[in-house]
Amino acid sequence: MVHLEAYRQAPEFWAQVVEQSCLALSAEAGTFFELSENQKELHVLASYGVRPARLSQASFPVDKGISGWAATHRRSLCVNDVDGDSRFNPDVDLQMQFKTVAILCAPVALPDRLYGVIEILNPRERPFSAEDVEFLEALAGAAAALYKKR
Repeated sequence: MVHLEAYRQAPEFWAQVVEQSCLALSAEAGTFFELSENQKELHVLASYGVRPARLSQASFPVDKGISGWAATHRRSLCVNDVDGDSRFNPDVDLQMQFKTVAILCAPVALPDRLYGVIEILNPRERPFSAEDVEFLEALAGAAAALYKKR
């Protein structure tokens, strides 16, 4: 899976984390949004299953969208029907030319610091479950601990 030395190179580390998470959860795509230094925006640092050229331009206010909600509230979120959720921000889909159906996201944080949000999109075989939330939360917690050491 992810090599511990990789955390020193954040984009490469997150590319591995996102890809392996998507494979483990049998999901179409995923993204790691890093919190900006001024803590007002989430920027794409790594992705899997989405064209990188489109994603490199994607950023949004930290309080917007489902991932923004997870960052602001520092809570994981599982939404299996984004069209039925008022927090969903369709602007990112338009920008990426991608159709999000379901989102599973978790804040990457320690008690005193938020680093960003990892999101996994569109499960292929079944809706996201409570076990999937637990998996992503554990991964996000471990990744936050590694991030702190860099």
